[in-house]
Amino acid sequence: NQNIFIFHRASREWPLIGSMPETFIKENTVLMVDNESGEILKSWGGNLFIMPHGLTIDKENNVWVTDVGLHQIFKFTPEGKLLFKLGEANVAGKDQTHFNRPTDVAVANDGSFYVSDGYGNSRIVKFSPTGNYLFEWGKKGDKQGEFIIPHGIDLDVNGNLYVADRENNRIQLFDSTGNYLTEFSDKSFGRIFSVAFDKNSKKLFSIDDISFLKLIPRGSDIFSFDKSGKVKTRFGRSGLYDGELSLYHDIAVDKEQDIYVGDILGNSVQKFKKVISR
Repeated sequence: NQNIFIFHRASREWPLIGSMPETFIKENTVLMVDNESGEILKSWGGNLFIMPHGLTIDKENNVWVTDVGLHQIFKFTPEGKLLFKLGEANVAGKDQTHFNRPTDVAVANDGSFYVSDGYGNSRIVKFSPTGNYLFEWGKKGDKQGEFIIPHGIDLDVNGNLYVADRENNRIQLFDSTGNYLTEFSDKSFGRIFSVAFDKNSKKLFSIDDISFLKLIPRGSDIFSFDKSGKVKTRFGRSGLYDGELSLYHDIAVDKEQDIYVGDILGNSVQKFKKVISR
């Protein structure tokens, strides 16, 4: 069995109006879960976070998380020991040492990492393995290399970065120096919340959401793409799914190509097993 990590907000609710909360969540917010039984094996993270958002596991099983309330990113051991953090707590900014509601982290094989920064800044920032600022790109907009909420990011086997450009309903692809390569877009896509590149099958997966006036959810889809960027498989609101109405926020794929999605409408994690065709 593989263990999966879940980053959740416990009793904290996202404010639809007004400012972010300022108090820490008392409950544990990071859960290590058995991927078959769903049993919680370990939990930590109480009194550390204000508004949990993105979670990434690197090749050494370190846990990277972003907090859009604190405007910070954190790196922990799997047991919850803090290794380092970036950004100034409770201070939003747009420079080499500050973020504005960062959404996600992607870690390269050499230890360098990217931060999607995010709700406030609409940029991607790259750092060295020790957290030194290297460079950044992006601004708010709908042209190539621009974003309206870069919400989730992931790297392929060649070190290229996929960005879920949420409000532009597209995925943009960049090389390791921030050069634009291509985009995946389609009129049928809703808001693209997250991406996951499976390094074993070398396939890209993503999730979207369609909501009426961005307030009333109409359902999410899960996509897999072929190498040319065409949708190969699609299910969810579009069919092949008989579960409750869902709003998928994040996606991950394990070594067996089983898919995990966080559903913020149902406050649950859904697992989809790969179907073996005969």
